[in-house]
Amino acid sequence: MKEVSRRDFIKGLLGVAIGVGSGLTLESQNNNINHVVERHTQFNSENASMHQMAEDKCSKSPNPEVCVKNYKFPLVDRISYSTLYPVVEEGVYRALPSFLLDATNDTCDDIETAAKKVITGSGGILLSRRELLIGVPASLIFGLSHNVTEHGVDTNTLPTVQTTGGFMLWYLQRKFGFGSNTAAHIAFNLRYLN
Repeated sequence: MKEVSRRDFIKGLLGVAIGVGSGLTLESQNNNINHVVERHTQFNSENASMHQMAEDKCSKSPNPEVCVKNYKFPLVDRISYSTLYPVVEEGVYRALPSFLLDATNDTCDDIETAAKKVITGSGGILLSRRELLIGVPASLIFGLSHNVTEHGVDTNTLPTVQTTGGFMLWYLQRKFGFGSNTAAHIAFNLRYLN
């Protein structure tokens, strides 16, 4: 196993810090973004899956609307949605497409180089055309996955924050590596659920 260079280590720490800041910033604007989308469209804008779970738990409450608004998920759910799920989702929606993008790139020497880029990021500021062609659909699919509930697919909700946040996570992964987007996702979910 190769030793991690000091440069990659510092870049990784910086990426995690940027990820945490990005996740907390996005979550702090979550309600504002949803409110604007709802005001200008005929759709709800939220995480339909989480909202449906809260509605199901509050269905027998004397005031279900207030219950849903103030609902606190059980500790086990908050832990799994703030630790396990972000890592799995980032692996599926960001790391795997990123790895395939790098592994099929003509400039990539081998699989190890592609894997290293997933972990450390590619650097730079702008996304390439290839990164956009993969990142945009991956972000849309990620956003829409939040509309899958136990009752089916919610077609009355726009997962605006999850979709735009998914693209932000794609950008963080491509530029700063897997630690950055995962830290952002964890920070967002921790703040959202607590």
